[in-house]
Amino acid sequence: MNKFGGKRLGGFHGNLSVLYDGRVIGQVAVTKRTRRKILGRFIPGPDFDVCRAEFEEAVRWFSQWEGTGLIPEMDYVAWNRWIEVIGRITTHIQLPDVAQRIEEFAVDNTLGVEITLYD
Repeated sequence: MNKFGGKRLGGFHGNLSVLYDGRVIGQVAVTKRTRRKILGRFIPGPDFDVCRAEFEEAVRWFSQWEGTGLIPEMDYVAWNRWIEVIGRITTHIQLPDVAQRIEEFAVDNTLGVEITLYD
């Protein structure tokens, strides 16, 4: 058990609480879990407003990048800005139900998430 009453999860499929600077901002509905990756959909929660602007910025940059098509037409400015925003978001995110530290919490324009964990 962790301090939020949840179990530390291995090959979990379900919902994971997502904290931003210790505040519950929502959950990830997990669709796939491997040793270093968690894939799913972010579901905003009660305190989401504390980070809404950063998530909306990530969605904007991802949408702009995705709209540019395939390489070599890729918009590297949009890609780089999206990566910068993801980096800022990641530094604030905690997943109390996951024992490993978070390397990256990437969110796309559909609120799909790809979470990369450290070994």
